[in-house]
Amino acid sequence: MDGRVPTNQKVVEESLEKLKKVLDVYEAHLSKHDYLAGDFLSFADLNHFPYTHYFMGTPHASLFDAYPHVKAWWERLTARPSVKKISANMPLKF
Repeated sequence: MDGRVPTNQKVVEESLEKLKKVLDVYEAHLSKHDYLAGDFLSFADLNHFPYTHYFMGTPHASLFDAYPHVKAWWERLTARPSVKKISANMPLKF
């Protein structure tokens, strides 16, 4: 045994349902704006980066496919040279 706690699938499913509700709101906002606080990169976007980065390393990353504006926001954010530099030092496997 490697000391990891088994995944509680019920908690995962409940959390994904909560996330979908948030992504619905973000999808509506990002259909009108490029970034979370408007049409400019802000701390709001940067604050979401680490959480979204690690989420995208999970088997549930395809959830973003159902939210094209959110997915486009994520692609814009991760295309930035500074974000690429930061993410290179954020392993997805532990």
